Amino acid sequence: MKIEAIRIRNFRTIEDLSLKFPDSYTAICGPNDSGKTNVLRALRAIMRDNDDAHYYPGEEDGISVKDDYPKWLETPSEERETEISIELLVHHESDAGLYQFLVRQLQLETNSTPLALSLKASYRTERSTPSVSVICRSSTYEGIEAQEVFKRLQTSRSILFHDSPQNELTRFRYKEGLGSLRDLSGEGAKNLEKLKKQLEKGLGKIARGHQQELERLLGRLENKYKVGLTIPPMELGWLPLNLTLGDSKHDVPLDNWGSGTQNRTLILHRLFRAKQISELEASASKLTPLIVIEEPESFLHPYAQAEFGRVLQDLSEEFQIQVLVTTHSPYLLSQTNPSSNALLSRKTHYGALRATQRVDSSGDNWMAPFGQALGMSSDEFKPWKALFGSQSESVLLVEGETDREYFEMLRDPAHANNSLQFVGDIIPYDGVGTLKNTILLRFIRSRYERLFITFDLDMRSDVERSLSSLGLKKDVDFLPIGTDSAGKRAIEGLLPESVHRTVFSENPSIVMAATSGTREERESARNQLKRKCLEAFKLTAKPGPEHFGGFYKVVKTINAALKRPPQQ
Repeated sequence: MKIEAIRIRNFRTIEDLSLKFPDSYTAICGPNDSGKTNVLRALRAIMRDNDDAHYYPGEEDGISVKDDYPKWLETPSEERETEISIELLVHHESDAGLYQFLVRQLQLETNSTPLALSLKASYRTERSTPSVSVICRSSTYEGIEAQEVFKRLQTSRSILFHDSPQNELTRFRYKEGLGSLRDLSGEGAKNLEKLKKQLEKGLGKIARGHQQELERLLGRLENKYKVGLTIPPMELGWLPLNLTLGDSKHDVPLDNWGSGTQNRTLILHRLFRAKQISELEASASKLTPLIVIEEPESFLHPYAQAEFGRVLQDLSEEFQIQVLVTTHSPYLLSQTNPSSNALLSRKTHYGALRATQRVDSSGDNWMAPFGQALGMSSDEFKPWKALFGSQSESVLLVEGETDREYFEMLRDPAHANNSLQFVGDIIPYDGVGTLKNTILLRFIRSRYERLFITFDLDMRSDVERSLSSLGLKKDVDFLPIGTDSAGKRAIEGLLPESVHRTVFSENPSIVMAATSGTREERESARNQLKRKCLEAFKLTAKPGPEHFGGFYKVVKTINAALKRPPQQ
């Protein structure tokens, strides 16, 4: 099942808010008290995780118009109404139980296409049963038919909700534990120890079988990640499982990742559980739940956040399990599809906070959620759009588009051992000024397993200081390129002298503008000369040291750096 959109009216900080969920992974971000949690509360009022209900008897997931209506709205009490509308996509196989229920309840024709369902719940008096309407296949249903659909969503395991690590650990212990046993002595202690050994042996066998099942669920990601499932030394009070998930070369046990261990373990437990549900045989209760997580970055170092963010997004996509998170971390935002990030804020009225609103992050405003999370201007992200869309694990950052084209030429196998051999993307960052933003650069560095940066030699003093402050090292993480002589302290300095002579002799007016024009004229002329040098080089250059000799030294350094193990 997938929720495609939600609209909330007159609920807590929200007057009227609509959110769409275009992808399998969605991140809702924004400052504290912007309304992120209220979106989840509204969603939970419609779709509940019934596994949790009896462990938290005092927790209310319903709607109270008296308590939840926005405090600043002066609507007469008898006219107040809170409304929540959701749009769902219910699949024939993975949601067979709910699908068949809808077919029977709404008297629909059975076929294999997903059912698009729109449900609206309207609350008018304190803790009353809402009035419900349902739209499906262009027909509107009200009364008992709609109420039964609403009831089914409330009593099905339609949502797996993960909130604070402390609550989830308690919940997990209640559900998965075997209870507690008092201390024993004498013969009882011996029998218990014998039982413990037998149990450990049997559970170890079960764990190995379950590990194989979880690895199968990874599908095409099996070569990227591997699953470990082990039984720790046993205390019979409760029986946890230690879950590990690392890449195919580096097995990283979650129980060694610091204070965020339990949080990540339980989140992954829910994700695998949802995948297993989706593969069960059809039954009256089968419904693949969506996963809702509040602040999955809790207690994690930024590098661990970056890794866990990648894991969540990879598994959500591969499993086709919808994951919805609220977050303050830029590492948990979707970087492959920024349109699926929702940035919330609050309007103000004479300095007082009012209604929650969605900040436009479509099109060229894609970077707004990242800017808010990092405390930066959104404009600082504009040169990095191609980088955020990259699916590669290794990236070579170059100063501009002409630099990128030179390096793409060096990927030609005709260069043999001198070719650029790394597997990844070559991405221009549009000027070295962007390399001086250490906050942004630290974030970008954590995004990739391997990152190498090149820049013009004439900017070496400024850029090296910035990169070194992040612990980056020359020849390992970055390299200034060019020839240390006047006019050649850039990538064009690696070209044969014949290319410079040809371009300069054919374009004397551009050369003059590059040296004696206004600032804007000089900048434009230099860019024109860079492009003309590239075009002239492409016309005459052939693989080999005669034309590419200056580049081969740079390529040797880059190949060596990108073959090293990824940063830890």
